[in-house]
Amino acid sequence: MTDIADGVDAVDLKISGVIGFTGEVANGLFYSPCGGFVVYPLGSIIVVKDVATNAQTFLEGHSNDVTCIALSGDGSKLASGQMNNPGMRADVLIWDLDTAKSNCQSDSPVPCPPIFRLQQHLGRVQDVDFSCDDQYLCTLGGQDDNALVIWEVETGTAICGSPAAQDSAYSARWLKNRNDRLVTAGNYHLRVWQVDVGMPKLHAMDAKMGTMKRVIQCITVTDDD
Repeated sequence: MTDIADGVDAVDLKISGVIGFTGEVANGLFYSPCGGFVVYPLGSIIVVKDVATNAQTFLEGHSNDVTCIALSGDGSKLASGQMNNPGMRADVLIWDLDTAKSNCQSDSPVPCPPIFRLQQHLGRVQDVDFSCDDQYLCTLGGQDDNALVIWEVETGTAICGSPAAQDSAYSARWLKNRNDRLVTAGNYHLRVWQVDVGMPKLHAMDAKMGTMKRVIQCITVTDDD
């Protein structure tokens, strides 16, 4: 091992390539809508890989492990959330995925910092999802805040928010044909939300589950809602 001499700055190493996929992030592997790229988190970075050439580019901006990702419907943007120490800020980042894809195919890649850094949650971001028209993004905080927040994608502005439930929520999904309805689920609850951007306000409607008690860890919505 060679020691760094006094007065000589250490050199930041750049990632040239990665091998492997942990699978630790639920719903953490996506094909781009065009089918030419795969996107997945690995530690605190996000890997964008060209399927045809195996070329990779990396999105770096998180300060801790990525816990959730989502692609916009048109494939132009990516949202990602992270974990952090309890009580500390856990950011959501919105990325220009088109630039990242172009970098995979370029000999002279350009910088690709996040478009927006959304700062609302503490400890952990549990889930993120784009609305059907890509106009809005919902983010779901972990147990430190357990909050559901709606953001405008174009400006990175928070529109409204609410506690997701009395107990921990784990998953959030928009309906496929409406940008004013989404569903959250978690410990012994399933909720449908009406998003009123005019007021702005969130209205929750609890699903009647009778005597059935379930810890719901993931949800999906059919194409016909």
